[in-house]
This record gives sequence, C-alpha cells and structure tokens, in this order.
Amino acid sequence: MNVPSLHNEEIRLRAPEPADVEFLYELENDETLWPLGNTTAPFSIYSLKKYIEENTHDIFLDRQIRFIIERTDGKELLGTIDLVNFDPLHFRAEVGIAILPLWRRKHYASQAIELLSNYCERFLHFHQLFANVPEDNSNSLQLFQKNGFRQSGILKEWLLAEDKYCDVYFLQKIFKS
Repeated sequence: MNVPSLHNEEIRLRAPEPADVEFLYELENDETLWPLGNTTAPFSIYSLKKYIEENTHDIFLDRQIRFIIERTDGKELLGTIDLVNFDPLHFRAEVGIAILPLWRRKHYASQAIELLSNYCERFLHFHQLFANVPEDNSNSLQLFQKNGFRQSGILKEWLLAEDKYCDVYFLQKIFKS
C-alpha cells in the first residue's frame, strides 16, 4: 500500500503530543478565531491534556482528527489542521485550519491543505472534503480555492459575529472516483 506522505521539505503534519499543550492553549484561546467555529469559552490546560491523552488519533473511532503543523526541522510549531464532522458512510469530512499570526501568508497553510488532501484521497479513500468560509474572509477563501476547493453554496446568515450574522461560503473538494 502506498501511504501518502504527511510531510514535504518545509512542513510536517503530526499527531499532538503532551509537549504541545501550551501551544494548543495559545491557539485555542485566540478569541479572534472563535467566531469561525463553535468555541464559546476558553479551553483549560487540563481539558487540552485530557484531549491529547484520550484521543486515539483514529478518525474512524473519534470522528475527527487533529494534526499539528510544524516545520520539518521540528523547531517551530505553525498551527493545526483538523478533519471534523467525519461521515464514514459518505467518506467526507470538514477541514479546519489555524495558523499562528507570525506564520500566516508564508504558504504553510496551503502546503498543509495539500498534504492533508493527498492523505484523505489516497490513504483514507475519502470522496470529498469540505470547508465553511465566512464571506468576509477573503484570504481563507483564496487559500481553499487555490487548493482545489470549489464554492458550491452559500449558507445564509450562518455565523454570528460582532452582533451581526454573516453568510458563509460552502466549499467542496471532490476527489475523482
């Protein structure tokens, strides 16, 4: 079996380790990211440690999987990329990505999406990936479109941010059968 690589010359996707707790704490508690997902309160160090300890890192058991994005030399943690809302019947999952501000706009997110897409298509045999991108997040929209995701719908007034609802673009990357 040919397992696609989860690394390239610059970055690697790997499972979270106990040593990553402080990094995850910083990222998960970045309040500017909360409106993009379903976070409504800060995460504790305890809850993050428990997540790392109890998570099997098996998408078929957990229905989600998180990868740490790090430089290949292991010296810098850049962000996370997640598969959530996994549907094993239809072989699809939602992609979420968060990159620390210092590392944004340096093509690391694009590389991470490419590595994850190859893994999902060639190893997990997914039919598709999808992403929900707020209409005012042009950087994220461009990122996903650059990586083969196509807009297939608009979720009207989907997210509440700063006391107003905003539309969300529904994007899909459908793999060839």
